[in-house]
Amino acid sequence: MRGIFYKSKLIFTIFVAVAVLFTLAGVSFAEQRKNARPADFLSDQFVVFEIYNAANFTEQDLLRIMERNCGDGGFLCMKKYTAKEGCSIYFSPGMNCKIRVTEGRSFSRKDFDEGKNVAIVTGDRQNQPSHISISQKRYDVIGSCSSQRAGQASDWFINMNAENLKNKRVYGYYFFDTDRQDCLGTAKKIAGAVKDACPTASVAAEKGMSRIGRGMRPEKTNYTNMLGFLIATAVLVLLNSFSACYYWLETRKKEIAIRKMAGARGRNIVAWLCREYVVILLLAFFTGVVLSELFLRIAVYLPVANSVELMFGTHISLPGTLSGMALLALIGAVVITATLKRFGRNAIASRL
Repeated sequence: MRGIFYKSKLIFTIFVAVAVLFTLAGVSFAEQRKNARPADFLSDQFVVFEIYNAANFTEQDLLRIMERNCGDGGFLCMKKYTAKEGCSIYFSPGMNCKIRVTEGRSFSRKDFDEGKNVAIVTGDRQNQPSHISISQKRYDVIGSCSSQRAGQASDWFINMNAENLKNKRVYGYYFFDTDRQDCLGTAKKIAGAVKDACPTASVAAEKGMSRIGRGMRPEKTNYTNMLGFLIATAVLVLLNSFSACYYWLETRKKEIAIRKMAGARGRNIVAWLCREYVVILLLAFFTGVVLSELFLRIAVYLPVANSVELMFGTHISLPGTLSGMALLALIGAVVITATLKRFGRNAIASRL
């Protein structure tokens, strides 16, 4: 083992750094795929509405149309406030509130029916105020939920049927879900009813998990920017790995000469170098995974704990680890192949 690490500390350190970045990128990608829905209580069949130019048509009007078209079936309607990182939400009488609170209570039927100005916040309620202010309107905090359970980047949920939102005009994007099997068919009927009630309205309804639906969805997080930052940083670090790999091969000149004197062929020398390189790569990767897990465990005590949990989860997942390993293996193969070509197969054994 000491022979493998002889003058290999530089390349090992670089690959450890790359392994940490790629592992976190892989975990983030897996975490975001797992949380591909805007909120974890939405089913895979949820629909996204896009409604514009609906003059004098309020959110209460929209909810009444939904109730008429869903009949006895339960439904929920949710609007994402991207600028404020929160949602307004409504659950019909046929569907229980699915927001799983960790402290306090969830929305009740009475809250919706009486239009109470109440909210559920994410995080530790002990550190939350008794009320929050949204668009200069007060909402009493009745409970709190985990940021992971709440969905992607939702800091709060407010009652869509609240008194503060009476006469709020329908505009933008709304998520719709129902306990019926044909959620999209029901949504198309609702879209037609909205057009009938407001002929000037522009209404579109698509499955939220479809390609078109994903393009319509309004929720935006820093996921793409952060993932791009991780990969870009890893690539910048990798640029140094070519020089480090070349230096590592240069330090093997004496061993190469000895093996050549012992009768080893160039092909055998290349195979020996590749074996040692793979060992270094594997050790660097597992070290990177351990450091990544340590980072996530320490992050829960930092002020950015909620952001880290939303981006990466609470621990290193197997899919994320495998993704990071695949990325590192691919880049590692490119590095050693390019460096060996620079040396030249025959030049490795004769470069003295």
